[in-house]
Amino acid sequence: MSGVHIFLPQVISFELAEKCIKIKAQKSKVNLIPLPRDESVRNFIKNFEIHLGLVTFKKRITVITPHARKHGGPTTIINFANVLSYAGHDVRLVSIYDDFNSEVIGFKRVPLFVGINSIKESDMVVINSDNPFIEEILHQPALKNAKKVLLKLSHNPRFKSIEEASLRMPVWDKIVTSTEHLREKTITPMEDWRHIAWSPDKVQTIGWYHYAFPMFHAPPDTRQYGTIDKQVRIGYLIHEHPTKGSAFANAIIQALKKKYGANIDIVAVGEAQLKDKPSWFTYIFRPTRNEMAQVMKQCDIWLGSSLNEGLGRMSLEAMSAGCALVTTDTGAEFLKDGENCLLYPTGKAQLGGEAVDKLINDPKLFEKIAKAGYETAVKAADPYKYVHTLRELAHDLCKD
Repeated sequence: MSGVHIFLPQVISFELAEKCIKIKAQKSKVNLIPLPRDESVRNFIKNFEIHLGLVTFKKRITVITPHARKHGGPTTIINFANVLSYAGHDVRLVSIYDDFNSEVIGFKRVPLFVGINSIKESDMVVINSDNPFIEEILHQPALKNAKKVLLKLSHNPRFKSIEEASLRMPVWDKIVTSTEHLREKTITPMEDWRHIAWSPDKVQTIGWYHYAFPMFHAPPDTRQYGTIDKQVRIGYLIHEHPTKGSAFANAIIQALKKKYGANIDIVAVGEAQLKDKPSWFTYIFRPTRNEMAQVMKQCDIWLGSSLNEGLGRMSLEAMSAGCALVTTDTGAEFLKDGENCLLYPTGKAQLGGEAVDKLINDPKLFEKIAKAGYETAVKAADPYKYVHTLRELAHDLCKD
């Protein structure tokens, strides 16, 4: 038998196994066909495993990522492949491009192949919704009979045309979203999005878990925080793309620096090349994951400014590191304004600055937000629900 095996206690005899099978047959009102004793026991164990959800039937699954250059979407896709492999399936990870980031590739626990032509015959294929090669992938003969799963991790204006196209394709057996607000946007298209209004039974939220938690975690009661009388350290992201909202974050930081001067210390991270960097803040260019974790563990407040988010990964990383979070309200269901963070409307720099200012000057609120944020990150790091839901998804789609 494939999958996880159960070693039954020695007190379970052949006679007891046969008796259990007969009782089950009688309850279900089916005719019992006599079987040899050893086969009866094997059938009993098989049914016992299935009933407890401890075994899955091995299927050939291909998981496709456009690339493996950076953390975020690619690492989430890789983790998706890993979990399906842990569930007992034969999983192949295919990357369209071969310019890999060694840290990102370090997450994989399945074989990696490069190029669309490396796709082999599969029972199920998983493709992210903003993959620009979806049509070419789906035309591969090896995927003709495969169950098709669309993985929607974001609702990003940068990739709107690609996502609209993928959501207009009627081929998907299931659309899987990481969060509930992404599921809602898939079922009911937003006003400026043109795609199929998918039936609720076709769209499933599987959640996701915070795979970097062990690296980032720093419980608030183990940290030392600054105060406005001494110095408060604020961290944020600088990104070249407008949808990340870095222009608004810069405006907030400049206003705070003007008000508090040396009483606040600023550290920024990012991949953007800065031509004119102010002398009063530290910029860490292209930090590794470990460097990013160390930065967050030394920040009192983390400022988010993105105009849209799929997962909200950076918010959870900051919470894991014990930062008090101030960020934009992009619909992430784990963010609760005034409880585990302070939220402000996207694109409203003044309101964002007021939220940071409030946190700086209210030690009790700061303590509450930091502790509740960390507790939120702890819960988000639990993989149980995600793993269980994903395993059930694959089983239901491929059971025939």
